[in-house]
Amino acid sequence: MELSTSGLLARVSRGRCTADSRPLIEISADQGATFDEIALPLLEEVDDTALGGRTATVRTVLKVRAASVDQIAIIGSDEKCRARQFVTDDGGSSWRQSEVKNLPDSEEGWYVDAAGTGVVAPARATEPGCDVLALAPVSDRNAKVTCTDGSILGTDDSGDEWVRLGELDQVAGLTFATLRDGYAAAPGDDCKARAYETNDAGGRWEPLGCIAKDERASALVGSTGRLYGLVDGVVQISTDGGQKWEPADGEAAG
Repeated sequence: MELSTSGLLARVSRGRCTADSRPLIEISADQGATFDEIALPLLEEVDDTALGGRTATVRTVLKVRAASVDQIAIIGSDEKCRARQFVTDDGGSSWRQSEVKNLPDSEEGWYVDAAGTGVVAPARATEPGCDVLALAPVSDRNAKVTCTDGSILGTDDSGDEWVRLGELDQVAGLTFATLRDGYAAAPGDDCKARAYETNDAGGRWEPLGCIAKDERASALVGSTGRLYGLVDGVVQISTDGGQKWEPADGEAAG
């Protein structure tokens, strides 16, 4: 799940560039209560004349930026795991391909690469040195990642160097409002999807409220004023810093 600066939520199934799979993008304009699927660009629908006739099929969705329900940009990859950028001005009815350009001086320029082991920063590609579970950009230079081994890594130089900050097992989502203040979703002893908070850049994590007791979370985005957790496809919302959670669609969580 991704939260654009416009306030729109994107529920994303990444897909796999090395195998047959179906990536998926759904956009919500009502804080996760409902989602509308966005048709992805197919080979025959791509206007790529600006790139000299090169074409690409979208096999994975790596990044979504939604300025509105109509104006959406995605970065995806083709069957060879090469990044491609597409933009639409009509909510996915038609797409055009453009050169991949991250947003300089913006946290929106970061994304995890198609292999899941590299991170693309606004200025360059970088290797944290682990299999990445979740990415939390803070600025154009600062970001944190969680790894499959439970490590929390951070960089303050656009990915030139990554350092270990702390540990939290099985993190499904990670978000930082500042360099030091962040939230994560991970299993707890009595809650399969619990929120956690750090105030020291990921060194120590304190448990907060239970997002969902019987189902694991798959994403966490937002900030202190409004956090969004995704559990079994349903968005859970907290407006009190992760203590209490309510389903956006009115249905009870597992």
